[in-house]
Amino acid sequence: MIEEKVRQKLLLMKQNELVKKTDTEFQMMRRLQEADKNGISECGSCGRKYHFKEMDGGHYIAKSSKGNFGVRHYNNNCWPQCKRCNWHLSGNVAAFRERLLLKLGKTEVEWMESNKDLPVKVWLRGKLIDSYIECKKINKELKKRFK
Repeated sequence: MIEEKVRQKLLLMKQNELVKKTDTEFQMMRRLQEADKNGISECGSCGRKYHFKEMDGGHYIAKSSKGNFGVRHYNNNCWPQCKRCNWHLSGNVAAFRERLLLKLGKTEVEWMESNKDLPVKVWLRGKLIDSYIECKKINKELKKRFK
């Protein structure tokens, strides 16, 4: 019942608002997934450790990249990132790539790089709504670890 009300509300949103809202939930999910039992996460670029609430959900293939539909909501593309690396160093991409190579391997990093511009021209509203609802559920469960 509640999920259906949320779905109806999301259907009425403008597309760009829905994308932003889904991005926010997805990025929170990734920060929560990577946090330890004390809520501490490691920056995907520099390795500094902060509480997940003090970090951003940084994208290796930036959300502002042309296209980026192929990997925007792909878990391995989004990691906790300190505000210094994400904002002041514009993603600190070279360091981010090096750490991802160690963590994920060359094949995965190159797959993301080659699939960033998949030929998706528009977001499918239903997929965005499903993604938002799923991330919201996961976040609710993950946040229980920190209470």
